[in-house]
Amino acid sequence: ECHRFLNVTHLIFFLNRINQTRTTMKPVNLSTQFLLFFIPVAGYYAWYRIGKLWSGFFLNLALGLTVVPLFVFPNMLLYQNFMFLSISIVGFAIKIYFLVKWSKQHNERCENDKKN
Repeated sequence: ECHRFLNVTHLIFFLNRINQTRTTMKPVNLSTQFLLFFIPVAGYYAWYRIGKLWSGFFLNLALGLTVVPLFVFPNMLLYQNFMFLSISIVGFAIKIYFLVKWSKQHNERCENDKKN
């Protein structure tokens, strides 16, 4: 069981490595990143362009799973709409923060690669 987990971990690391080596050549425009981010499926392309496809996927998954308890516990029905909205807004802000942060880091790496 542990051996399978290590294989999956190595596979994810390997796929992340391939993604990072493909995309580290070109700087990205933050406006384009925002546009891609707001289009549901194209958002993954924004993560891909900066070499953070898997990080973006797991960030989306983790923040998406935070709303699951709202549907599991029916006694929270009175607060469900407000909590769902607030969790969604906070999750959205967290994803935008990391997209901007990692895009700027990506652009800095591209500039450093050009100088060397």
